[in-house]
Amino acid sequence: MCILMFWLNSKDTPMSSGAVTVTVTPEVEVLMGAAASLPCTFNAAPSSATVVEWFVDVGQGVRERVAYQTPNGAGGTDEGTPLSGRVTMGQDFTLTIANVQPKDQLPLVCQVSAGLAGVGEKTHPPQSLPRS
Repeated sequence: MCILMFWLNSKDTPMSSGAVTVTVTPEVEVLMGAAASLPCTFNAAPSSATVVEWFVDVGQGVRERVAYQTPNGAGGTDEGTPLSGRVTMGQDFTLTIANVQPKDQLPLVCQVSAGLAGVGEKTHPPQSLPRS
């Protein structure tokens, strides 16, 4: 049995025009092959200018967006990422990864851009999985 764990490494990144505090669950455990849900909440009032994006850090400072959402329901998922075809994002900004595998041990970043309120983000760094 393998268990994938996502741990929270807090990182707020407010811009000079304001501050947005992003909150994610400190720890998420999931069995290999099951679905992982990673909630993302923020303190700015949602508006037509608010965009929530999830990124995967693929290494060497490179991030690839995997999903995005606006409060009016516009959004989707991106193709060509390590999570393509297995990721969805709910209206509550929760990222769900289906059929979790050991290769999914990548840092995941929830970034909120809230217009004049600013930008904030939190990162779920990867953790080691036991070998099956």
